[in-house]
Amino acid sequence: MNIMVIYSVIIAVVIITTIYRRRILKPENQNKSWYYNNRVLVALLAMVIIPVITLNVFIPDKENLTPEEAISLGSKYENRNLYLRGLREKAIASPNDIRAQIEYIQEFSYKQTEAEINCNTLINLYGDSEEIHKRMAYEYAMYFCGEKEMNIAYLNTLPDTMAYVNFMKSVYYIQNKRPAEAEVSLLQEERVNPGFEQTYMMLYQMYWLETSDSLQSLMQNRDRSKYLPNQIQNDYHFLNGNWELYFINLLDWRLSGVGLFTFIAAFVISFIWVVFLRTMDMYNREKWRDILIVFVLACFSTFLCLPIYDYARLVANWTLNGDVWNDFMYCTVVIGGGEELVKVIPWILFGIYAKKLREPFDYILYASVSALGFAFVENLMYLEHYENIVVRSIMSTVGHMFDGAIVAYAFIIVRFRMPKDSAWKWLVILGGFVVSMLAHGFYDYWLISPAAKGLSAVTIVFFLLSLRVWFYFKNNAMNHSPFFAGNQKFRITLQQDILTISMVTVLMLQFIFMSLEVGALSAMPTFISGAVYVGIFVVFISVELDNFKLERGVWKRFNLRRKFGSGKLKRLLHYFSNHGYTTQDSRRVVTNLSGLKLRLFAPKTNPYLGDKLPVSGECIRMIEVGGSPDWYVFKLNKPVVFGSYVQDTIIVRNKRSDQSLTEDKVEIYFMFIPYPELLTRSKIAIEELRYAGRVYSRPIE
Repeated sequence: MNIMVIYSVIIAVVIITTIYRRRILKPENQNKSWYYNNRVLVALLAMVIIPVITLNVFIPDKENLTPEEAISLGSKYENRNLYLRGLREKAIASPNDIRAQIEYIQEFSYKQTEAEINCNTLINLYGDSEEIHKRMAYEYAMYFCGEKEMNIAYLNTLPDTMAYVNFMKSVYYIQNKRPAEAEVSLLQEERVNPGFEQTYMMLYQMYWLETSDSLQSLMQNRDRSKYLPNQIQNDYHFLNGNWELYFINLLDWRLSGVGLFTFIAAFVISFIWVVFLRTMDMYNREKWRDILIVFVLACFSTFLCLPIYDYARLVANWTLNGDVWNDFMYCTVVIGGGEELVKVIPWILFGIYAKKLREPFDYILYASVSALGFAFVENLMYLEHYENIVVRSIMSTVGHMFDGAIVAYAFIIVRFRMPKDSAWKWLVILGGFVVSMLAHGFYDYWLISPAAKGLSAVTIVFFLLSLRVWFYFKNNAMNHSPFFAGNQKFRITLQQDILTISMVTVLMLQFIFMSLEVGALSAMPTFISGAVYVGIFVVFISVELDNFKLERGVWKRFNLRRKFGSGKLKRLLHYFSNHGYTTQDSRRVVTNLSGLKLRLFAPKTNPYLGDKLPVSGECIRMIEVGGSPDWYVFKLNKPVVFGSYVQDTIIVRNKRSDQSLTEDKVEIYFMFIPYPELLTRSKIAIEELRYAGRVYSRPIE
């Protein structure tokens, strides 16, 4: 058996047995049967060992991928080599499929450094053949690698009822600045071949620069606009007030194409946390029907935060830009404020109309259920990458519940602690909402802001503190239940068992789904890190449960100190905050690379540049942007048209401080310049430039 498999099983056994060792050794369990003392431990070990061994025996790897599988996995995990391999195999297997040839030719050009390498390779594949499909692919290949124009004379000999002929004609007309003829060809291609996405993208680009009936006709016709990227549809409908189409597009964008495994993972994550919380509601347990109502309402209300993001981006022109204050306020106001607002609406409306909030814990329970509904929909977007399942089941999902619980606790204070006639009630509730925004913003800032690059461990430490506060809220809420019945119903071991079994279930779902997709051996490293992650989290929660003490009518003071059995929880915060993360030096080594020639390319999913790149150019001079001196004015060899921005010059910089523009395939900031006079300055504010999405560079020899 592979050593990685053995190592993984040992890791899992050590973690699980460590978690349960204390319970087995408790005095009250000493005289009980071996099976009684070890039943949960045996079940957990079986849950881990059986799938690990079985999948490593039967699905150790997935080397023999079909072209479609290679394309899907390559696109999903941004593995361009795998994606290109799938396209090539598909093109070779289907020589008469012009679309397959077009997609391969376009992707192939992104992978090479010199145009002549493109041509030589593609000539070997297609040759200068007179066979129609090969000849069409050859013509497109020669155009795309910059060798020559489309042979319009040859294309005119082909029937215009043949798919892709008119598309190639339109490329020639655009190349020769004949937009009217290009439009005619594209419209004919649409009639002949209505499912080809690039036809609609080229029409959109032609119509976009002018407010025309043609653009409106394209965008408001779902049968046509559905072939455009969702982001383009989304932005157009928002800016033009087409709210029905806007929300239809949002639902289609976020929900269509959700895989079965993704849905299962998202549902399991939300369900296990609902079960965990409901078992803590031991004095007056809420009905599943009421919980389901709030959960479903929250799922729908989640979509209300998307217009908030779009307003900030499209109207207020407010996005992350690397400035500390800007990014923190964006994370707090736009992300934190928007998401906490849509999470608070369902459970408050339910509480008002159903009058189900009878005890303090109900506020936290329903606020958390609303957060879980939000997390469920959000996870549908993130869990297509199965390696995210464990992390999102713990950090993101619990983080959402904690933020929602802050507002709920403010309501608890107002209703159960403050005088009924207090004039400060609404101020306390508003303060709770503001604190939840700040907590949400602080959590996100260290993860997503360019200004906090390399400091994501701060979020881990903050998350652990949030867990402590979350249990503090629950303890005080249960202490003031009008149905209080002491500690006799609170079974710590049951809570620990539910949590441990749930987290191991999530871990194994992640491993199984990844194994089915990429093979068990490729999934093992993620399984190991996930096992350690789950183990530390379960131990940490077990500590919180061990210190959970119910006392009628007592408002406990918050205390960071916790005991774990006879000793304290040592080094856990330090270990957990650093696990799985590497600290990168934020200081950049500034080297003048003026004169460096680069080839820039972008994935097709980039809505701004996916169809405009690749393009080459040269670093002209260094310039200071946003206080950083290591940006470059970059002269393009051919213009890139985007709105009214400068077409032949951009500003670039490598994104990661540990990489250099001299390295191969480096992700960069591709920044459009609004007007040429800006380049006369020695210093530029970053918010004056326009970020154009994900772009990569590679040096040209």
